[in-house]
Amino acid sequence: MKKITLSFSLILILQISFAQIETTIHFSETKDTSIFDVQLVKNTEDDFILSISGKEFTSVSDNRNIDRTSSTFSGICNLNKLEPSIHSKKIVTYPFSALHIEQNSNTVFAVGSIENTKTQNIQNSQLTTQCKSIVVAMSDTQGEGLVTFIEQTCDFDYLYSSIFYEGHYYILYLANQKRFLLKLNELLELQSKTEIFETIIEAVPSETSNSFLVTISDSEDWESQKKSNLHFDGSVDDISNFFSFPIANRSSAPKSILDIENGWIYGYAASQNTELSMIYKYSLGGELLGEYTIGHKHLDWIVKEGKLIVVSQTYYNEEDLKPLNITVFNESFSAVKNSDFGQPHLLVTDVYLNIEFDEYLIAGFIDTHFGDETIVREVSKMYFLQGTLSELIVNPLERNSSFYYPNPSNDSEVYMKITSHILPESQESIEMVFIDISGKKFDASANFIDSDLIKVDVSNLPKGVYVGTLQQNGERIFSSKLVVK
Repeated sequence: MKKITLSFSLILILQISFAQIETTIHFSETKDTSIFDVQLVKNTEDDFILSISGKEFTSVSDNRNIDRTSSTFSGICNLNKLEPSIHSKKIVTYPFSALHIEQNSNTVFAVGSIENTKTQNIQNSQLTTQCKSIVVAMSDTQGEGLVTFIEQTCDFDYLYSSIFYEGHYYILYLANQKRFLLKLNELLELQSKTEIFETIIEAVPSETSNSFLVTISDSEDWESQKKSNLHFDGSVDDISNFFSFPIANRSSAPKSILDIENGWIYGYAASQNTELSMIYKYSLGGELLGEYTIGHKHLDWIVKEGKLIVVSQTYYNEEDLKPLNITVFNESFSAVKNSDFGQPHLLVTDVYLNIEFDEYLIAGFIDTHFGDETIVREVSKMYFLQGTLSELIVNPLERNSSFYYPNPSNDSEVYMKITSHILPESQESIEMVFIDISGKKFDASANFIDSDLIKVDVSNLPKGVYVGTLQQNGERIFSSKLVVK
């Protein structure tokens, strides 16, 4: 393969006052090189370590239609967090197109698929067809010492998730409409292959790292879902009951995210009518508690301090100048922040949201054109939007909104201290409604002691965790969490 020389130069687009940094970085100075994938490999104190994939066009007759199988190179880059610039880079050549890359210490793991063939006997005749096998590669950070594992079965369809844990690498994937969990040792030798008989829609490594948090459907048409833990031995523990999406004519499998601390599940379903894509809120018992029209293509989301952060992208439109969207919902499922970012022709390839490090990174590329050699093509550029999750969820109306005391409480009464400027002028029809983690509602009387102090009767609340909402004539004023012992 022809050697690829990368030349990086930084272009700072926008510096936002609340610590969000939006940048594009030239990938190459030649129009004969395009990128089509940027993924986060590892997060360090000073850097984001990224993988990049692309294709070099060796002649004008090259097919310039870009897909993941057309990769001719991959690279490992270090993106400086404080001054967004690439200060280290290394080309790593894999014998396949990587679907997921991650780094553990000084070892880089890549999971992808490789083209293969299989022979079938049909009516006394042998038929050879093209197929794909799952492949796992391991090397050092410089791309040296490459070791690969190739699954013998040639029927790979989809990669759900993978994780390195306590000396073993676990890969959860779909093959020939069956779900399998591979366990490989540090040398990428097969230890076990377990068939998972649940209908899995999506999976992510759990926070405890000893299982996958999976979304299980009751059928292949995704009609109802539930959240479960899939342990590395193949066993499943259910976290929630089944919950269903009321949206009609879904265009893909619905997604869902668990807020275990507060006992909610948020779901997303895309309609064939893009204006009707919806986000829903459920209790762990499966009760639908609310819905919100988002009208965008969902990319990723996370829950921090009871607030839902949703990253989405508008469907492709030549006139869409800022196609990237971040929406923040408060504890009562009201959208309290909605911001647009990006540039035309932006394609987001990875979204990283991390509560532990209180940061996010949205990565992708711009100016890669899809088509043949007659199209005027620009130089591909990597795109990044980074910042802190804490700044995303700050809302001036709720920064000092309310708190209970005592909290936790084992008394029949609690007091709510509130910021007086957000209260309505009239105190008539003020009431409190508490919702527990199963979605059950409890009414409570609320009496003003002062202009910014309310006494709340909680004698009818069993032990548990609640979200209490102060409202007037059914309209929410604000919400806050209360623990009853």
